[in-house]
Amino acid sequence: MIGISSKNIEHSNIQSREPVTNIAGNLPVDYGDLSVILLPRDPLNIFSYWELPKYTIIQMKQKYESEGCDKSKFILRIFDSGNENKYFDIQINSNVGSWYIRLPEENRDWYGELGLLLLITGLSE
Repeated sequence: MIGISSKNIEHSNIQSREPVTNIAGNLPVDYGDLSVILLPRDPLNIFSYWELPKYTIIQMKQKYESEGCDKSKFILRIFDSGNENKYFDIQINSNVGSWYIRLPEENRDWYGELGLLLLITGLSE
């Protein structure tokens, strides 16, 4: 096991040390990577966090708005890995980077993808 035990620390030295502040400087708000992570919390709940870079949002909206998809929205699509036709969508706000998600079934494997759901307007029959 790797870790620190209280048996290995000289308590008299700890009190005399100055607190360490800002070793690494400011952390970036994002790293510019399009990514999504799912972490199990219990059999029916997961915690998901993602990064959706601003330049990706701008590029995707510009591309698809010019093609008539002006009411698109970003989603997190959660797939059942045993049946890829079985999924559900969660609309995400680009300003929020994490969410607790209730799963419809337990004892399943799930994965997620970020995407832009295109709502095509102006179609005539």
